[in-house]
Amino acid sequence: MAKHTYKIVAGGDLQLLRKGKLDLQEKWREVDGYIEIVKAVFDGKTCDMIINEEGKIHNLPVNIKATFGYNEALGIINPDEWVDVINGDVLVEMRVKETK
Repeated sequence: MAKHTYKIVAGGDLQLLRKGKLDLQEKWREVDGYIEIVKAVFDGKTCDMIINEEGKIHNLPVNIKATFGYNEALGIINPDEWVDVINGDVLVEMRVKETK
């Protein structure tokens, strides 16, 4: 299985950014700041989500899709029970089955 990197812009959907992983500088650039890695669930798969560590401090827009994925990894499905929201664009590193 290979890892692919996806991007979720605030207000957008999960879109393939690269087949493979990004280096640290690329991650900083894509999330526009220092990174923090958290767990998230997308399409029933647990994966690493790279977020802007200071997204809330810089008043970046709430990323609803990323927030759903983050809270689902914590076992929280109901938005009324969310423990936190994710702000700004995020990256998702997801394992995918390679096709030949």
